[in-house]
Amino acid sequence: MNNLIVEKINEFMDLYCKTWPFSGSILVSQKGQAIFKKGYGLASHEYNIPNTAQTKHRICSITKQFTAMAIMILQERGLLNVQDKANKYMAEYKELDERITIHHLLTHTSGLQYLFGSDFEKSLNNH
Repeated sequence: MNNLIVEKINEFMDLYCKTWPFSGSILVSQKGQAIFKKGYGLASHEYNIPNTAQTKHRICSITKQFTAMAIMILQERGLLNVQDKANKYMAEYKELDERITIHHLLTHTSGLQYLFGSDFEKSLNNH
């Protein structure tokens, strides 16, 4: 069964890449095991370096929706409440005003400036 799934994924991605300018890496897992890993397109257009299954991608903000959903699942299970103070879970960030809640962080209404410092974006280009 896995071989058929892998074959179909590969066929689909090959056709998709011929139709659309996709560039990235794909990982498909089943029951906790990776059954398909492959890179497509270029990791660097400047140096003509192809993507591989091992290419590290800067995903930045794409994880926000997954984090939000995980928080909502934790709330549903009674493990936290979005009205909890953020510093309850992030004590290492002394910048967090005690009035800021998880809800504020989820809705981007905390009033916080960038926590990672002014050189963060510049540091991304150095890797």
